Amino acid sequence: MSEKIIVLNIGWMKHYIGLDNDEITDGGSFIREFGYGGEIFNFLPFEGYMYGCFQPPGRESVPYINRIIRIERLGATASSAAVDGVLVGWAARKPYEGGTYIVGWYKNATVFRQWQKPPVGSGREYKGDQLGYYVKAKVDDFILLPPERRLLQVPRASAPENHGKGGIGQANLWFADSGKYNDFKFRQDFVQFIENYRT
Repeated sequence: MSEKIIVLNIGWMKHYIGLDNDEITDGGSFIREFGYGGEIFNFLPFEGYMYGCFQPPGRESVPYINRIIRIERLGATASSAAVDGVLVGWAARKPYEGGTYIVGWYKNATVFRQWQKPPVGSGREYKGDQLGYYVKAKVDDFILLPPERRLLQVPRASAPENHGKGGIGQANLWFADSGKYNDFKFRQDFVQFIENYRT
């Protein structure tokens, strides 16, 4: 399967359009400490585009806005600032029940190597912090699943039954390209899930 796919792990929310009448759970130490994360606006459109954020892997001493995504894994060159045509799955841990599930996706997305400042006038700011993005897609190319339809589980490499068979690890991104069983099966299942989804 040649499609460029990446799964990005974020906190769990209902709407991802801000914290008014919503809350964020899980998603890492920053969210636990401060009560928000860059993903709180991941499904808030602005001037025809969606802007998605997550916390890339890296040392705790390095702020997430200074971390990079190895977009070479998505077919980019070493000098590329971004790569186009990526299917981005947004995943989060389901409250109470546990397990990591796809909460939505951007199709035909642009994935940037480095954090990008939010567009002027987008209102992507919280508690004085600019909440930029790593991923951009047209509003025609996104789906946010309602909580009751978040049914596609993302395999965790740490789960005993998945030992040695692939799956998302401790990092908040997964390219699902190792060639291991769960990587290949998830890619198939994800594409099929999208094809079968009806709003």
